[in-house]
Amino acid sequence: MYRKIIKKIKELVSKVYNTLFSIWNSIPYFNWIIIICSLYGIFLVFYTLGETAAERTEDYIIIQEKSSTFVVVGKDKENLIVAPIDLDNKIITPKYRVIESKSNMENPLVLEKVKFKGGLKVKELEKY
Repeated sequence: MYRKIIKKIKELVSKVYNTLFSIWNSIPYFNWIIIICSLYGIFLVFYTLGETAAERTEDYIIIQEKSSTFVVVGKDKENLIVAPIDLDNKIITPKYRVIESKSNMENPLVLEKVKFKGGLKVKELEKY
């Protein structure tokens, strides 16, 4: 029973392959159209996955500095990349700053881990 199903699947795959191969060879520029559409599809998938991952991130580190609040959006060994955040609306203003992550007991850098349900949004850029 399974052999009959597998045989039918192989025949179907063979027909589809032969049809696509004949189209590939008979229509000029068809192969370029397929390649461009495939690359566009791959780009779209990765763009969507990146956007979804950013929206799913809920744990952030914030820094309270006088009357301003900043969220850490990136880091390396010695620096933090921060941006101002509106905690009430959960919106990041895209005005990034690089600060040193060095601190000591007299002048500590206080970091606080905060969870934002639904993630954060980035404020629209102003168009000139």
